[in-house]
Amino acid sequence: MDSLPVWELSIYTAVPLVAALGVRSFLEPRQVDAAPLLFRSSLQFRMDMSLFTLAALAGALELWLIPGFPFVGSGLKLSLAIVTLGLFASLDLALARERAVIHAARKIRGARRPPRRMVPLTHRFTAVAVAIIVLTSIVLLLVFVRDINWLAVQPASPDTFSRVTRSVLFEVSFVMGVLLLLTLNLIISSSRNLRLLFDNETEVLERVSEGDFSKLAAVATNDELGFIAGHTNSMIIRLRDSLRMRKGLEIAREVQLNFLPRPPEVEGLDIAGSSLYSDETGGDFYDYIKSGERTAIVVGDVVGHGVAAALLMTSCRAYLRLAASDETLDAGRIVQRANSQLALDVEKTGRFVTAFLVLTDMQGGIQWCGAGHPSSLVYTPATDEFSRLKSMDIPLGVDRDWSYRTERLEPSRHQRYLLLLSDGLIEAGCGGEMFGEERLRNVVRKHASSDSAEMMRAIFRAVGGFCPKPDDDITLVVVRIAAGA
Repeated sequence: MDSLPVWELSIYTAVPLVAALGVRSFLEPRQVDAAPLLFRSSLQFRMDMSLFTLAALAGALELWLIPGFPFVGSGLKLSLAIVTLGLFASLDLALARERAVIHAARKIRGARRPPRRMVPLTHRFTAVAVAIIVLTSIVLLLVFVRDINWLAVQPASPDTFSRVTRSVLFEVSFVMGVLLLLTLNLIISSSRNLRLLFDNETEVLERVSEGDFSKLAAVATNDELGFIAGHTNSMIIRLRDSLRMRKGLEIAREVQLNFLPRPPEVEGLDIAGSSLYSDETGGDFYDYIKSGERTAIVVGDVVGHGVAAALLMTSCRAYLRLAASDETLDAGRIVQRANSQLALDVEKTGRFVTAFLVLTDMQGGIQWCGAGHPSSLVYTPATDEFSRLKSMDIPLGVDRDWSYRTERLEPSRHQRYLLLLSDGLIEAGCGGEMFGEERLRNVVRKHASSDSAEMMRAIFRAVGGFCPKPDDDITLVVVRIAAGA
C-alpha cells in the first residue's frame, strides 16, 4: 500500500462513503429533523462525523481484505484522510443546519427562554481549532514522511533531484491548499451564522429602543448568543408588564384625581385645595362634604404609597363621607364612626390613616378633630398671628374602640386663613434640609391679601422651588374665613 500514490487511495473510499450517504439519508429525518431546534446543529455534527469515521474504518478494512495492504499502516492512513475531510464536511454541514435553525426559529417563533444548559462559544472554537490543527499536522507529517521515503529510493542525479523536488512541492502545496480552502470555507460559514445571530438580536433591540416591545428574539443556539437572546426576551416581557402596569397606574391616577372635589360654595368661606403625588398614585386626599347647613373639610394621609395606599384612601374617604352625612354627629363622632369601619379593613395589616377634619356651620361654628395628623395652622392677617389646631387623637385604623374628641374654634371679628396640610409639605426636603413651617409662614404672610386659590398656588410654587421632586405626597387645603365666622 505504501507504494501507491495518495490519489489512488481515493478509489477505496467510494464504497463506504456511498454506504454512509445512504445511512445518512435514512437517519437524518428521524434523528435530526425530528429533534428540537436547539439540538439539531449538534446532532447533525455528531451524526455526520460518526458516519465519516465509520466510513474511514470501513475503507481501511476494505484495503486489508481486498488488495491485502496492512491495516495498521496503509489502512490507518486512509482512515486518517477520510476523518480529516469528514471533520471539515461535518462542521460545514452543522453550520448549514444552524443557519436553517436560525431562519426557522425566527419564522415560527420557536424558543424564547434562555437555554437550560449553555455550551460556551470559546469551548467550541477551541475544540474545533485543536482538532483541525492536530489532524492537519498529522496529514502533512505523513505526506512529508512518504515523500522523503520515496525520494530516498530515487536515482541520485541532478535531473532526478529536480523532478522529484517539483513533485514533492506540488504534492505538499496541493494538500496544504486543500486544507486552507476547507478552513477558509468554515470561517466564512461561521461568519454568516454569527451575522444572522447578531441581526436577530440587534433588530429586536432597535425596536425596544424605539419603544416597540411587540417582537421577541429567536433563541436559536445554546451558547452565549442564545443566552443573550433569551434574557433579552425576559427583559422585554418584564418591560411589557411594566408598561401595562404603568398604563394601569395612569388610569388609576386619572380616577384618583377625579375623586378630588371642587370647592363648594359656602357663605363666609373661600376654599381651595390640591394634592401633588410623588408616585403615579398616592395616599393623600382631601374632601369637602356638604350636608344641610354644615360643611366638612377633611385632609388625610394613608401610610405608604402606590396602589395599596390609593385603595385604602378611597375606602377611608367613603367612610368619612357616609359619617359626615349624618347631621347629628359632631366632628369627633364623625371620625370615630369612620374609624370603626376602617379598622375592620386594615386589621392585622399594620396600615392606618391620619386625618384632620374641620366642621363648619352657617352660624359660624367651627369644630375640628385631629387623628394623628399634623396640626392645622390658623393665620390672622390683621394681627399677624399664627395659631394651631392641634391633632389630639390617634390615626384611624389603629384602635376600633378609640373615642375621638371634638375641639372648637371660637369665631373672630377678623378675617382668618385656615391651612389643612399633610406632613409632605413641611417635610419636603433637599440636601438634608426640610421646607419647614417657618418658610410656610413667610409665604402665607406675603400673600395675606390673596384669595385661597392664589395663596395655595404660591405655597406650592415655594415648595417646588425649594424641592423640585419631593419624596412624599403633598396635600394642602386653604380656607379663607370671613370676619365673624
